[in-house]
Amino acid sequence: MMAKAAGYAHRDRVMRAYFKGRDWDENPEFLLKRRLVLAGDPLLNDFPFLIDDEWEVVAGASNAGKGDLLFADGSGRFAVVEVKWMNATGGGRSARTARNQKRRGVRSQAWSYAVQVLQGFQDAREVRAMVLTDDWRDPGLRDLGPVSVGVAAPAGSEDAGAPEQGDE
Repeated sequence: MMAKAAGYAHRDRVMRAYFKGRDWDENPEFLLKRRLVLAGDPLLNDFPFLIDDEWEVVAGASNAGKGDLLFADGSGRFAVVEVKWMNATGGGRSARTARNQKRRGVRSQAWSYAVQVLQGFQDAREVRAMVLTDDWRDPGLRDLGPVSVGVAAPAGSEDAGAPEQGDE
């Protein structure tokens, strides 16, 4: 495990330098990710290594989805962070509809990607699903909990099953 942690430490330095140096990118979702990577969050204290950004959930199949951020502790514990910019300043029916769709999808995406990590990483013993949004209702990083293969998502982690009040 020490070799894995050393590899993760190197990868972490490379990834954080990338985020620090990419100060010209004004994409709102990237800015959310950049702020999290550079400033940190107490929920990620147990996962000190940033090991990937925009990673293919299924290697070689980008159409299967791309996870936003992947953190590790070097001992088999991982945190999958799915990031969504909600365009809180956009008005009108189309903007509200898009925000509601993002709210419904971001949690199930994070959960699904976390399950993929648990199944795909040989040394994974625990994976936590997290979401980061700028949603006016509940902004910031939220921990949806640990995932287990063959176990349903915890209540509230899949927005599709919960009634949605929307932006009305």
